[in-house]
Amino acid sequence: MVGYQTERSRLINWVEAHLQHPSPSMMVIQGEAGIGKTQLMNALLLWIQAQGISYAIGSGDAIERLTPYYPWRQILRQLLQLDDLADPQTRRSSISQSLQLPAELSPLTSLLNPILGVNFPETALIQDMSPSVHAENTRFILLEILRRCCETHQPIIFLETLNGWTLPLGARSWRSASSLFPSSLS
Repeated sequence: MVGYQTERSRLINWVEAHLQHPSPSMMVIQGEAGIGKTQLMNALLLWIQAQGISYAIGSGDAIERLTPYYPWRQILRQLLQLDDLADPQTRRSSISQSLQLPAELSPLTSLLNPILGVNFPETALIQDMSPSVHAENTRFILLEILRRCCETHQPIIFLETLNGWTLPLGARSWRSASSLFPSSLS
């Protein structure tokens, strides 16, 4: 990789600090289109893979711009190891077993259906929710699942190519999500 040696070294130092003091981490690399962010990310990911570090990547996609939670969908599918599970019922069982959600969250699990490609039964509670309450509860359960995954895997999470994306977590939820990741670099 030509150039960006300083940035690559800085990122590797940050990851090495994560290895010495494991904690969930989130990294945001921003910049104008075409300056080499993807190339920098690919070089870093090769190094991370060689080290055996847990990570997940979510990226924006112009075609998927209107798909709610698209970058988080990718991240959660990776952390929950759902990508190789084609059947919605198998995904549902895997999620239930790996997360062991508390009983009070069970009525909300159908909110995950369109995001994770599962088929939790929709409860009367969900059917009676106003759109704003539905959206808030979706953010809540996604953050809870993300928190649980981070406790288990302690991954580094990458959000890539988000230029122009408005992630539907909202400011309050972003603060909640960022509290899951005490060490960050942007």
